[in-house]
Amino acid sequence: MTMNFKVQVARGAALLDQHRPGWAGYVDIRWLNMGIGRCIKSVPCGCVLAQVDIFHSQKNWGDYDDQINALIVDSGARTRHTFPDRYTFAVRYGFTVDSENLLTHRPDDCWKALTQEWVEAIKERLNG
Repeated sequence: MTMNFKVQVARGAALLDQHRPGWAGYVDIRWLNMGIGRCIKSVPCGCVLAQVDIFHSQKNWGDYDDQINALIVDSGARTRHTFPDRYTFAVRYGFTVDSENLLTHRPDDCWKALTQEWVEAIKERLNG
């Protein structure tokens, strides 16, 4: 199995476009690391969702978990009677690496590949 996160990241970027307009401008790709789920405002290292969370929530720190939960609700994936599995949701939208890739490839390589795919999606949005 090859690591290819293009479809998932495209899906995730479209979700952010819809529910977090302007999100790409909040992410500092120099510090982007999809393997880190938290960051602070003064050093915005971390994943896309942690960096977006700082600006969306107007906090001094960002948290992957807070944004996953909020996006599940905002996207309508959560209904009155259902709450989708957070892991499945995160994999579907390219916010985390699936367990199959983590078991068949070096985890560092997986996170780097996912991060690079997000960098491309961000550049595409910023450069139009």
